[in-house]
Amino acid sequence: MIKRLDPLIGAALEPVDGRGLAVFRIFFGVIMAIAMARYIANGWVDIHFVEPTFFFKYTGFEWVAVPSKAVLYAMAYGLCLCAVLIALGLFTRPALILFGLGFGYWEAMDVTNYLNHYVLVLLLTVELLVTPCGTVWSLDSWRSKQNQTPMIPAWCVWMLRAQIVVVYFSAAIAKLGSDWLVHGQPMGIWLASRGHLPLIGWLQQFALVPLLFSWAGFLYDLCIPALLFWKRTRKIAFAAVLAFHGMTHILFDIGVFPFIMTAASTLFFAPNWPAFLNRSQSTSTLHVSFQPWMRPVAVVALILFIAQLGFAQRHLIHGGNVL
Repeated sequence: MIKRLDPLIGAALEPVDGRGLAVFRIFFGVIMAIAMARYIANGWVDIHFVEPTFFFKYTGFEWVAVPSKAVLYAMAYGLCLCAVLIALGLFTRPALILFGLGFGYWEAMDVTNYLNHYVLVLLLTVELLVTPCGTVWSLDSWRSKQNQTPMIPAWCVWMLRAQIVVVYFSAAIAKLGSDWLVHGQPMGIWLASRGHLPLIGWLQQFALVPLLFSWAGFLYDLCIPALLFWKRTRKIAFAAVLAFHGMTHILFDIGVFPFIMTAASTLFFAPNWPAFLNRSQSTSTLHVSFQPWMRPVAVVALILFIAQLGFAQRHLIHGGNVL
């Protein structure tokens, strides 16, 4: 049975241009550096961790202690520095490791600061870590005097694409309910609280607007990965990405999520899409030979992504109305 994965593994080992992945690495690093700088500048270190005297813990992570104020600020500045190094592609893997460990510890200190896109940040950090994302358009490649643009195995791009598909599909499934698709809630509550906004605020006077927005959000989450994949609809789909996440940034205070998802949409482009920035740069060859250990690794990878989809539907086992 497991040998049936061999054609898939062979396709996953095919070489593709690494510049598209490099652009996402740069976007990711810049976004997270700005996010951490904003966190510090807004005084949220003090508000969330210095001033409170009690912290709620995740089950199994009660041992995660909140350090002193000096250590907290050192961690925050350290995370910002690691994100800058990721963007620059300087000591890329150590920077990703330190950022992932530091960010994970930061989020584990108190449950009440949980946001689901923080989990996405951790997943993307780990996934970038196992790819050669620092070998293209990076200071690491400049230090090694590598003059060519190396190819990377196709699975590197597939994995990150799959992660974004999981996010969108889970979001679409979460909207399958009468509240969202019949009553237009909580969109109606959200829009009512944004009545002061120009261009958008006046829409709340129309009763059907929350329902239309709810259906638009559901259809967007359900269809956008396929539309980004398909070359004929890619430009229109990317325009929809910019409009959708631009609006969510304006309407809802959800931090870096709209920016991460906008940057991640470029992963669905052809891997060589940034080639226009340096057409004269040559491309190196890549040969990755098939190894027997790749079969179980591929199985584990498939199981992990299926588990992500399943975990997002865990509310179904509770019974009754969980909304």
